[in-house]
Amino acid sequence: MPWNIRPGTDGTLRFRRPWDEEEQTVPATPNVQAVLTSLEELDDHTPGWFFGFHPPSDVQRVEKVWAQIPGEVLVQSSSVDELRREIRQVRRQRNL
Repeated sequence: MPWNIRPGTDGTLRFRRPWDEEEQTVPATPNVQAVLTSLEELDDHTPGWFFGFHPPSDVQRVEKVWAQIPGEVLVQSSSVDELRREIRQVRRQRNL
C-alpha cells in the first residue's frame, strides 16, 4: 500500500504508512526521500512485514532502517539494500 510520500511546505517530506495513525514528517533531503521511497517499495513487495527508520540524527541522512513481523522478528540495518538481504536470510531461516 502506498505511503503517500509528498513534499511539505516547510522543507519537509510528509508520509503516512498504512499502519500509522498520524501523518509523519521528516527533513526533505535526497537521502531521506530515497530511503522512504525504497522502504515503500519494499513494503509493497514484502507482505506481513512493517518497515521504518530511526529519525535522522544529523537531519541529512537516515542511519538505520528496520523491518518487523510483529511478535516474530525485528531486523535492523544501516541501509535498505542490507535490510533486503537480512529479510531474505530471515525468511529462509524461519521458512517465512
